[in-house]
Amino acid sequence: MRNIKIIALLIVVGSLVVFCLPKPVIIEIADTSMPLDHGKHWRILWEGSLAQAVENNPTGGTGVLEIFWINHTATPTTTFRQNSSTTLEAWCVANMPGLTPYANLDNFNVTISSSKLFDIVVRCSWNKTVAYDYSKSQFDVTAVRVNISVTGGGITIPISPCGSTVASYNNSGALKLWTNTYWNNAGNGYYSQKNGVCVIPQIRLEALY
Repeated sequence: MRNIKIIALLIVVGSLVVFCLPKPVIIEIADTSMPLDHGKHWRILWEGSLAQAVENNPTGGTGVLEIFWINHTATPTTTFRQNSSTTLEAWCVANMPGLTPYANLDNFNVTISSSKLFDIVVRCSWNKTVAYDYSKSQFDVTAVRVNISVTGGGITIPISPCGSTVASYNNSGALKLWTNTYWNNAGNGYYSQKNGVCVIPQIRLEALY
């Protein structure tokens, strides 16, 4: 089995694959290409690279918590409602034994297998300012979205459209909404090519408010 390794700020051609990391772009601006919804519009809350995302301390409760290269599932809308990061990490490792196919604040040296089918999941938290519908006294999962771009290694994901988001913990009495956003290649899952070079130049968090 050939492995693919992702290491911040280092590119090694061969059986290793590296995610190249640009400088962060942090802005909050209206996306005028999107239709307005009763005066609301999509705002970019945070934008940066893989390592910047997992190193980012969610300001005010909004940010990226973890990124998973997880075993492919035919039922993502139910499977990815899982609210335990530990459980999601265990699924990743079970799919790729001996490897660490997830990235978080403690680990962003990611090794994935080129022989295993997987989906990509980005776990986030959102505060009430950007994700709470006060008129209904509940969090609104349709008011938040995550975009990533991936190129190389046989994988292409454009920055738009966004991934599919499900709520992993949605309690109107809580201070935050937790979500898992997934990409699964139109239900087919992904394989990475051996000796490929993958790049994740952008991860973007947006909210409608």
